[in-house]
Amino acid sequence: MPDALDTHHKALALNLDPSKYGVIAEIGAGQEVARWFFRVGAAAGTVAKTLSAYDMAVSDAIYGQSSRYVARDRLDAMLTVEYDRLVTQVSEERGPESTFFAFADTLSARNFKGTNICHGWMGLRFQPEPGSEPSSVQLHVGMSDTTNLLQQQAVGVLGVNLIHAAFFQRENLTDFLESLREGIGIDRIEVDHIEFKGTAFDSFDSDHAPIGLLRSGLSQAVIYTDGDSTSDPMSTLYKRPIVVERGSFAETNADNSCILEASAAVLSDEVPDSRHEPVALYEFALESSTSGDAVSDSEILERIRRLRGTGRPLLLTRFTATYHLTPYLKRYSDQPIRFAMNFVSLMQIFHEEYADLDGGLVEAISRLISTDVRLYVVPMDVEAVRSQFARLVGESSLWKLPETGLASVDNVEPNGRVRHLYRYLNELGALKTIQDS
Repeated sequence: MPDALDTHHKALALNLDPSKYGVIAEIGAGQEVARWFFRVGAAAGTVAKTLSAYDMAVSDAIYGQSSRYVARDRLDAMLTVEYDRLVTQVSEERGPESTFFAFADTLSARNFKGTNICHGWMGLRFQPEPGSEPSSVQLHVGMSDTTNLLQQQAVGVLGVNLIHAAFFQRENLTDFLESLREGIGIDRIEVDHIEFKGTAFDSFDSDHAPIGLLRSGLSQAVIYTDGDSTSDPMSTLYKRPIVVERGSFAETNADNSCILEASAAVLSDEVPDSRHEPVALYEFALESSTSGDAVSDSEILERIRRLRGTGRPLLLTRFTATYHLTPYLKRYSDQPIRFAMNFVSLMQIFHEEYADLDGGLVEAISRLISTDVRLYVVPMDVEAVRSQFARLVGESSLWKLPETGLASVDNVEPNGRVRHLYRYLNELGALKTIQDS
């Protein structure tokens, strides 16, 4: 990959290229993308028009009626209207030499009270060559900065990165994604969905794009919904009760489906009056939490294919420990959250290395078991517990197990001082025994 350019030089490179000519339409986070092109100079050769239709009535008058303004449908309408108008208005004059583009974003940046989920959609429709049919790229983003101004600034950098990458970094998917993250970090803005269309991206393997978002550090998690495609997490998780089964899913295992289905049924019984239907999903990480080894892209795609056959959503993440999932899911939902697992998975939580936390296991548990978060635990045959625990962690003598029968939350506990933490969680009601179907 060529040496990285900063945002200033990316915007200037576009302005100084006489073939690039387009429209920039921004709603919800200022006009920071457009501002970069004006501040670096020579924008007249690149920017045909900028606009920001904040008023809903004005926005509807331009782009058509919409029930949601921060949504993929609104982004589609913005890109279609602005691109088509630009081509109609100036193609006769500039068409033979110009590659036309329309950039748009529709975002919910931090409101005055700081009570909203800060996210939105960003995209580009453009001609890869003069006179060619347009291609497009669309992103769903989450914003983490604590002030509206900082969020605007991060959006500005990402928007310039996107336009520059679409024109100058299409050799391969890895370079394109690396270019997107330049000048900003995952702690400021996260890209958790990306979609490519058109001949400009023929060299990209779209199946690898979500994995690329994670490997490049653009996102902590992506969610698969329909087939092999991803969607934005908001569409699947927003204000819904959630039950998630975490695992490696390295092999086909009927127990996985049984555990999740049984847990989904228990959660539905717990929240019969919920305004939003509960969602049950699988989750696994790019890196094995037990061995620390990275999983290859081909193996990840095989596991995705296998789990998608169940019809349940799948969350693919960078989370090396279970406790990372609780704050992630709580971004989108204030409803009950449940973790479904067999008994060995519960035992593993008490023996993972939490070197990244000053408080070790205690801090990990406090982050995992937050408000209205519980662990659904399926009992297991004691002999299976002994063999699996020995393979994954160590000697099962670390726990007090019955001689025969089923190991469950109520008849097993760890040895040593950890037992006090285990008993506390059990008495708190954070551990709940369920029966798989």
